[in-house]
Amino acid sequence: MYKRKNAIVGVPRDYDKENLKEDVEKKLNELIIDKNVSVGKTRKTELNYYIDLIGYSCKEECAQSYARILTSYWADIVENTQNVKDPVIDFVVTPKGGSPILGYEFAKLMNKPFVLHEENARFDSEKDDMRRWFDCAGIPPKGAKALIVDDSTTGGRMVLSVIEHLREYGYSVSECLVVFEPKNKDARRKLSDKEVNLNSIVETHNK
Repeated sequence: MYKRKNAIVGVPRDYDKENLKEDVEKKLNELIIDKNVSVGKTRKTELNYYIDLIGYSCKEECAQSYARILTSYWADIVENTQNVKDPVIDFVVTPKGGSPILGYEFAKLMNKPFVLHEENARFDSEKDDMRRWFDCAGIPPKGAKALIVDDSTTGGRMVLSVIEHLREYGYSVSECLVVFEPKNKDARRKLSDKEVNLNSIVETHNK
């Protein structure tokens, strides 16, 4: 209990937890591209709408607003649930092909270093250097604990790659935090198979 309370000291909580899910659903409705789209790099999935939080996070106010939603939700689930295995985090990591601006704003609010994960290796030599796969201003020490943050996880391919490379370089990861979770794919199960929890505020694409 004390470990959990200490882990969220100073974490911004700007949203009422009782209405958070409902408020986020309303806010996401404003970001919808109302067209049939196909998503996924390895296994295509047809969607009848697309939530463009990645695009809208290019607007500073939007990215900061959703980052504060995420910090509020994170603080709540750490303090009031057992969903989070380990509430202590040392740095925040986001897939570069995901929503890096949102991840950056979240890391600022958490006062934690921010790390970007590349989809392709940046260089072929020096394979023991974590910067082969990660962009960072300072290399986290071995054993540091990462929190993966993104707008959503669809098929889970990018997050699974982040998990693989974090562990390859000696980092610990047990949590992934997203705003919304499309239910038409099985990302939650895939992450669970890697012993990583998927923490999402709302579920989408249930049909």
